[in-house]
Amino acid sequence: MTKKRRELTELEAMYLERFRKIWNEKKQPLQLTQEKAGHACGWNGQSAFSQYLGGLVPLNIEAVLRLAKVLQVHPAEIMPDINELLPEGRGDTTAATEQEKEALALARLILELPDKQRVVLQNVASAFSTEVKEQADALNKI
Repeated sequence: MTKKRRELTELEAMYLERFRKIWNEKKQPLQLTQEKAGHACGWNGQSAFSQYLGGLVPLNIEAVLRLAKVLQVHPAEIMPDINELLPEGRGDTTAATEQEKEALALARLILELPDKQRVVLQNVASAFSTEVKEQADALNKI
């Protein structure tokens, strides 16, 4: 029995559309094939690359970081909200420290949430961030 793959969310489909557009614009100037791009991403060649390009596997943060490097674009061109999900300044590199690896793992989990739950989480985080900033500002005035 073959396991049916799940449908991409609207957000995942948007990332895929952006990735495909960039791929189509960049593959000739960069002289890339799916095979070359897959190897450059550190995968076992064309198969993994093809699964992302075909939408069989949803793009995740790690894949976006690798693809962006190979395609010579900022990761946010593929996944516009990536900078909100990564530690500051890490939008174009892979995690180097344990703390950054944990942040990437958390970001991956957040991306797996349904769109509505992710919006709720972003609102809660934003409110919490604002509250913490206000308290820090108050402490700095003392």
